[in-house]
Amino acid sequence: MDGTIAPTEGEGKQGMDISYKGVWGYGPLSISLAQTREALYLVNRPGNVPSHQDSAQWIDRALDLVCGRFESVWLRGDTDFSLTEHLDQWA
Repeated sequence: MDGTIAPTEGEGKQGMDISYKGVWGYGPLSISLAQTREALYLVNRPGNVPSHQDSAQWIDRALDLVCGRFESVWLRGDTDFSLTEHLDQWA
């Protein structure tokens, strides 16, 4: 999982905002399989949204998709995704 900045040109486009870096655009959340980079979810969000915001619900959905299809599932993301209140549930 990863949150990033996707810059765009039009300041009047619905849903976009200015990031903490001063870039106009969106802050999509990408959840994918590490081995194949197959996208499980790509959530379009305003540019000023922190990486972890509302990510728990999308992580839960991704786990529902893959659990039972693989022997084990590991979640990978930067420290912004250390959502303490959810870690026990995901273990």
